[in-house]
Amino acid sequence: MDARTAGRRMTELLNLTSRPVAVTFTTTAPAGVPRVAKAGPAGCAYWKQAAEGAVFYTEAADHYNCPVGSFTHGIALPAERARELEDVVGTMVGLQYIRMEEVGALPRRPAPFGLAVYAPLAETPAPPDVVLVRGRAREIMLVAEAARAAGIAGDGAAMGRPACAMIPAVLGGPAGVTSLGCIGNRVYTGLGDDELYFTIPGPRVGDVVERLETVVRAGVAGAELLVGARPRDVDRGAVLALAAHEAVAEDPRLVGHDLEREGLHVPVRGPARVGSLQMDVVDPVGHGGVLSAEVSSVPRQSSVPR
Repeated sequence: MDARTAGRRMTELLNLTSRPVAVTFTTTAPAGVPRVAKAGPAGCAYWKQAAEGAVFYTEAADHYNCPVGSFTHGIALPAERARELEDVVGTMVGLQYIRMEEVGALPRRPAPFGLAVYAPLAETPAPPDVVLVRGRAREIMLVAEAARAAGIAGDGAAMGRPACAMIPAVLGGPAGVTSLGCIGNRVYTGLGDDELYFTIPGPRVGDVVERLETVVRAGVAGAELLVGARPRDVDRGAVLALAAHEAVAEDPRLVGHDLEREGLHVPVRGPARVGSLQMDVVDPVGHGGVLSAEVSSVPRQSSVPR
């Protein structure tokens, strides 16, 4: 599976709200790809632009505003900017936000920095070196499981500050990396409190997405078996149902026999109640199809008085 197809398929499978981002390190820009219009406050700010659909490249100077990010990307800073890095690190150590020994252990790209190309994975103009996947915990869990199935499981602890360190960490080894991000990254990218990252080696993204298709199917199909029957659960196959399209009025006999088919993503654990009024949120398509045989023997009564 090529990178662009993998980008489209991953977004569809996980219903991602932020598109996976491809990052490619190169010495020459792909034809037709412009340089970023304005230098960002940090390199991770470019991830957000690419996820929103922009395709562009950056030069070393476009990363100078974040000395720490410049360090992890292997960018040689000019003298005045290098002093900024020392000041930033000194401040962070003084605040006990980081220990000095951690600085020397930070992952860093060893190769000289030429250009970095950023794009949505589904539109990447060049084979990616790294793929950044942003999502909620469940989505990242599934990507991590797919990476394990593809043989590139990241068995180490989830990374933290700085978020950009996950890029050289993936480039330096065969495994994917989970990252919780960092304060700066959450500010510059708008990363939600419930979101994190999984970083995939670019050459392996097709393998991961192929496994992801299996993981997603197995995860949905196995959910009912793992959970088992509990009080107030819906009937047969409910875990596999699609989300409810709308609230619909139910036949009272059907509700009484507990044959409603509630969707997987109905935003309530059980039927919503207001006093003595009960409203069931159901999937009318699944109800009319899968359960038609089950309810055929239940006499249907009109709910409209005559």
